[in-house]
Parts: sequence; structure tokens; C-alpha cells
Amino acid sequence: MAKIDYNCLYFGLELTEAMNNYFKYVIGMVTAFASHGDSWCSAGMHRSIWKCYQALAVRNGTYLGLLDRSSAAAAMRRVLKIFVLIVATSVVVQYKALHTLLPGTRWLYFLMYNIYPVTLSYMRHVFHLLHITLMCANLRQLHVKLEHLRRTVDDSLKVENITLNPRKHEAAVLTTLDRLEDCRSIYTELWHANEGINELFGFSQAFNVACSFVQIAFDLYWVRAMWISGDPDLDLQMLLSVPTPVVVGFLMHTTRKYHLTVESVKQAVLEMPYMHDERMVQLCGYFLGQMQRFRFRLTARNIFDFDNTLLPKFVFVIVTYMIIFIEINR
Repeated sequence: MAKIDYNCLYFGLELTEAMNNYFKYVIGMVTAFASHGDSWCSAGMHRSIWKCYQALAVRNGTYLGLLDRSSAAAAMRRVLKIFVLIVATSVVVQYKALHTLLPGTRWLYFLMYNIYPVTLSYMRHVFHLLHITLMCANLRQLHVKLEHLRRTVDDSLKVENITLNPRKHEAAVLTTLDRLEDCRSIYTELWHANEGINELFGFSQAFNVACSFVQIAFDLYWVRAMWISGDPDLDLQMLLSVPTPVVVGFLMHTTRKYHLTVESVKQAVLEMPYMHDERMVQLCGYFLGQMQRFRFRLTARNIFDFDNTLLPKFVFVIVTYMIIFIEINR
């Protein structure tokens, strides 16, 4: 189809404009194939993540990992709301475009060609967002367990227990050690599930996130070009630029909540009372050392991390891309 309508797609465009459209389509298709290939090759890893949650649920008498039915349903509702909002935004934009562009025009063909790769890219982002949300919810429950343990220790931590009732104090220490060790074991299992998420989405999301920011750069290039030329379709182009930042914004907001939850778990261990016992000091130190060695993070095969440093990097890429194409056009 692209070969048949090649002249319709690119005839009459300047070199930089044709390159811009061509790169956007090619990068989108490469990302789509990368997502399909990564999904196929990582099917076993996907199953292992759910098995890890299932094992935790069986051990703790919960529904999904550390989540009971209501907590799991709440997490799924949050993802569903985001999904519906993304779909609604995309449908409104596409409906407006299809009813504005004239049949047989270059831009209508180009819009139709890009529906598949762009839709697949958005769905991959939402699927990644689902896993991040579930992991964040499980980490939040781990934080709740640690906070409950800390409050229990604070209530029972009295000097009289050591001087007047050492046996009661020893029993309290042993119980606390067992519960803290259980939390440490849960941390280990969740870390393995988190690494599975990185393995499942790492390669394809490296392409996908880069593709999303490149698409934003492509759209901004056309917004600038239409604004300079006084094109009457500038409003439509600005509208077409909306969905991708919305999807990326939801993804980055979810990763920010994830990192805050990880920090809260670490803080809960730091604030754990030692109960005047050397064993508590050693176990808390070992737990903190484990957190330092096996950190929770979201990474795309170590190409980049999904954290606060990601946006500045890609803003730099977008600005650099636009400067290069503007200079070539001159």
C-alpha cells in the first residue's frame, strides 16, 4: 500500500518534511515489531511474575501478592480509568482528524498508516503501567506491614521489660525478629518479580519510550512548520499531538509513585526500633544492606531508568532533533 501511494504521501513535500514523515512511520513499525518479538520471547517471564504473586498470596492468605481482593480491585480500577481516558482521548482526536481531512489526501493516508504502530505503542505503555501499578500496590502493602510492626514494637518497648520481665522481652524480640525476617523474605520475592517486569518490558520499552518521544518531536516539527506557513490545519496538527504526551505523562506519573513507595519501604526499616537487642541491629542492618544491593528500579535493559532523569534526557533529544531538521531545512 505504501508503495502504491508513495507519490501521494511524499510528492510536493520538501526533503526534511518527507524525511520527517518517513522516519515517523519507520520508527513506529520497528517499535511494533520489537514489541511483538519481545512479547513472544518473554512469555515465560510473564508467567513467572504471576506465579510469584500467586506464591505470595498462598503464603499470606491474600488474593494477588500481598493484596486482598479489594486492594487488587482498586489497583485494577485505577489502571482501567487511565486506559479509558487514553482511549477516549485517542478516539476523539482520530474522529476529528478523519472528519477534517479530505478523502485521498496525503495526510489521510499518513494518518491511516500510523494508526497500527501508534495504537500498539499505547497499548504496550498501558500494559507496562499495569504491572508497575500492581508492583507499587504490593510494595505499599509491605510498607504497611513494616509500619504495623514498628508501632507494635513501640508499644511494647519499655525499660521495665528488660529489668523486671526479661523473659517477656525476649519473647517479644523473637516474635519481632520472625516478623521482620518475613518482611525481608517478601522483599526478596517482590524484587524477583520486579526484575521479571524489567526483563519482560526492557527491550521493547526502550524502543517504545524512545519512539514516543520521537513522535512528539515529529509532531512539534510540523506544528512549527504549519505555524510559520500559516497553514489552516495547524489546530488539527496540535490536536494530533495530544495523545502521546498524555500516555507518557500517565506512565511517568505512575513510575514516580512507584519510586516514592520504594523509598517509604526503606524509611520504614530505617525507623524500626532495635529493642536494645543486638540481633535486631544485625537483622535491620542486613535488611538495609540487601536494599542497597538489590534495589527496586524500573529499567529498560540498563539503557535508561524510568525515573526523574528520563524526561530531561528526552527533552534534550527532542530539542536536538528539531534544531537539526530546522538547520537542514534552511
